[in-house]
Amino acid sequence: MNVLILKFTYSKSLIKNFFRDRYYRRIAIKINKIQLLDDADIQILEISKLISSIRDPYLLGRCYVLRAQMYEGQHQNELAIDDYNQAVTCDPNSDSFYQIGLLYELENNLDLALINYLQAIEYDSKHISSYFQCASIYFLREDFENALIYTNQAMHLELDATSYYNRGVAYARLNRYDLALKDYEKALEYDPEYSSVYGNLAIYYFKMQDLEQALINYNKAIEYDPLNSQPYYNRGLLYKRREEYDLAIEDFKENITLTSNGSDAHFQLGWIYKEIKNEPDVALEHYTCSIEIDPEQIIAYNNRSIIYREKGEFTLAIQDSDMAINNGSMDPTHYRNRGLVYEELGITAKALIDYSFSIEIEKDSIVGYTYRCNLYKKLGYIMWAIRDYDRLIEITPDSTIYPFECGTLCLDNEKYDLAIKYFDMTLKIDPKYANAYNDKGWALEKKGDYNGAHTCYSKAIECEPFTPLFYINRSNMNWRKGNLDMALKDKNTALELENKNEFYKLHIVKSTPPDI
Repeated sequence: MNVLILKFTYSKSLIKNFFRDRYYRRIAIKINKIQLLDDADIQILEISKLISSIRDPYLLGRCYVLRAQMYEGQHQNELAIDDYNQAVTCDPNSDSFYQIGLLYELENNLDLALINYLQAIEYDSKHISSYFQCASIYFLREDFENALIYTNQAMHLELDATSYYNRGVAYARLNRYDLALKDYEKALEYDPEYSSVYGNLAIYYFKMQDLEQALINYNKAIEYDPLNSQPYYNRGLLYKRREEYDLAIEDFKENITLTSNGSDAHFQLGWIYKEIKNEPDVALEHYTCSIEIDPEQIIAYNNRSIIYREKGEFTLAIQDSDMAINNGSMDPTHYRNRGLVYEELGITAKALIDYSFSIEIEKDSIVGYTYRCNLYKKLGYIMWAIRDYDRLIEITPDSTIYPFECGTLCLDNEKYDLAIKYFDMTLKIDPKYANAYNDKGWALEKKGDYNGAHTCYSKAIECEPFTPLFYINRSNMNWRKGNLDMALKDKNTALELENKNEFYKLHIVKSTPPDI
C-alpha cells in the first residue's frame, strides 16, 4: 500500500513538471513569434494579449519586462515604468528594479531612481551596476561622501579601470587630489588608453595652473577618443587662457562639430570675436547660436545685449537684458548693462533703478556706484553724486581717484569748502598729487584766501615743476599780492614751458588773470 502511494505521489510530481515545462515552452514559442513581428504596435498588442492569459508569476513577470522594453523602444517611459513595477510584483528581482531606476533617471526623478537601485542591491548584494548608479546620483547631488561610499562598495566586487576612474572623480570632487591622482594612475594601468582619465588629469593640472601638463593630457584624451567633444572644449579654454586665440577658435569649432549641444563653445567664440578679434557681427552670430541651443544661457543674452547697444539697436538690447534678468539672474552686470541702455535712450529714471538694484546685489560695487554717480552728475543731482563718491571712498580708501573727482565736482559747482575737504583727502593719500594742490589752490582763490592759494600753487609746482598752468596760477596770485616781479617771472617760466611743449600749448586752460 505504501509503495503504491509513494509511486502515485512521484508520478503526480513528474506529470506536473512535464505539463509546466510544456507550458513554458509553448509560452516561449509565442514570445519568439511576437519578437519577430515588424510592427512595434502589433508587438505590444500581442504581448498584452499574452499577459492577460498568463497566471504563472515568473512568466508573467518576464512578459511584463518584455513589454516594458517595447515601451522603452517607443520612448513611452511612464508605461515602461508601470510594467517594470508589475514585473517586480510578480517576480521581485534585482534586474527589474535596476531597469526601473534607469527609467526614473531618464525622467529626472532621482529620488525614485535611487530607491529602486537600493532595492536592486537588497535583492542582489553583488549587483555592481546598481552601486555605480547610486554613486552617480550622489555625484549629481554633489553628495560626494556618499558617492565615494557606493563607489568603494562596487570596487569590492570588481576592480577595473572604470571603478578606479569613478573613485578618482569622487576624490577629486572632495578636493582629495592626492588620492584622485593615485586612482587615475591605477585606472591607466588597467587601460592605458582611457581617454576620460587623461581628460580629468588635464582638468586637475589646469586647476593647479600647470598649463603644460594640462595640454599634454588634453592631447592624449583627444588622441584616444577623437570623437569626444568635451576635451576639445576644455583644451579651447586652455588656449584661451594662454591667449592663443586662433587655436582656441579651432577647438571650440571642433566641439561644435562633434556635439549637438555646443552652446558653451558658441559663447566662447562670441567672446573671442567680440573682445579679441573686434568682429562684433561674427560675435553676434555665435551668441545667437548659443542662445538658440540653450535658451537659458543667460550670460549670452547679456553679452549680445552689449553688442546691440554698441550698434545702436536699443530695443533689441533691452529685450536681451530683460531675458537675462527675467531668467532669474542676480548678476549685477546685467542690471548695469540695461541701465546703460536706458541712459542712452534718455530713460534716466529706469537707468537709476537698474544701477541702484545692481548695488543692492553687490554692496561694494565700484562699477555700480560709478555708473549711478556719473548719471547723478549728468542730471545735476550734485549732493546725490557726492553721497556716491563718499561710498566709493569708503570702498577704496587707498585710492586718490574718487576724492579728487569729488573735489573737482564740488569746485565746478562752487561748493568750495567741500572741494577743499576732498582735495585734502586726496593729498592725505598722496602728498605729491600736484593737480590736487592746484585745484585746492583754485578753491581757496575763489574764497579770497590768496595766501593759501599761493601756497597750494607753489606745492603743485614743487611736485610737477614742468607744468605751465601751475606757474600761471601762481603768477596771478603774485599779481593780486602786488609781487609784480615774481608774477612776471612765473609768467615767463610758463611761456618757456609752453614753447617747449606744443601739445600742452594747444590744450592749456588758463585761469582768469586779476584786474590790475
